[in-house]
Amino acid sequence: MAFSPGLYTGWFEGINNQELVHARFGKKRGVYLREVTRVRNEEITVKLAGTVKPGDGVVFDCGHPEMREEAGRIYGVLEKGNEVILTFGRDDLNFLKIHKGNKVWKTSEPELDQQIRQSSQGEHPQFTKPINMVKLERN
Repeated sequence: MAFSPGLYTGWFEGINNQELVHARFGKKRGVYLREVTRVRNEEITVKLAGTVKPGDGVVFDCGHPEMREEAGRIYGVLEKGNEVILTFGRDDLNFLKIHKGNKVWKTSEPELDQQIRQSSQGEHPQFTKPINMVKLERN
């Protein structure tokens, strides 16, 4: 869940801003889970491309980055075939603003956050790796 813009050659192969950054939104998103397939009775059905569990945070992208997006923590996950039904805490979301086709992103995973905090706390970091750098001369 740590932010990464992904692997890309940057501008080494010329300037192509749309390929480098999609420009759909200017916010960190996290893991793309796919799209909402149904909203009913304060339950949201999603055909997942990733994993979720209770406590994970998600945001619903309706395609209008200028509008406030609906986001919350998952309360329950019920697997149903190749889809999952997500439930949320009372009054966490305005279900009238979430529609079939909205993109769903996992924005946080408390378990992973705790592991990362534990690995970086204390006087000595747990994971270190030396790096070697060489300055190349341009012709």
